[in-house]
Amino acid sequence: MSKTPSVLILLTALAFAWGCDSSTAPSPDEPASGAAQKPVEPRALYVRSCQSCHGPTGKGNGPRSRGLRNIPDFTSVAWQEGRTDAQLKHTLMEGKGSMPAFKLRYEEPELEALIQVVRGFRP
Repeated sequence: MSKTPSVLILLTALAFAWGCDSSTAPSPDEPASGAAQKPVEPRALYVRSCQSCHGPTGKGNGPRSRGLRNIPDFTSVAWQEGRTDAQLKHTLMEGKGSMPAFKLRYEEPELEALIQVVRGFRP
């Protein structure tokens, strides 16, 4: 009897088992299409959408802040303690005063990321 069929069966079984490795299977949290979502980069969002008015350190002194009223100082403990995350989210979504609304621009993960950045300015 020839060993060729046995070797082919063994190699086929190993190839099948290797191809079914669970570590390469998509997790339930990944999109079904297999396209991974881009990770949210909180600081990059802030730089792109907020820094021009709120400044790089969150003090409300960005280059576009001149002439605008009531730009908050995110480094103020009193300001931070005076607002809930829900209030910050509402302001981000709806805008306030001269601040534009971002509800059509950003989804939940981006809004939450921006709130993290704002909270990160607290001393």
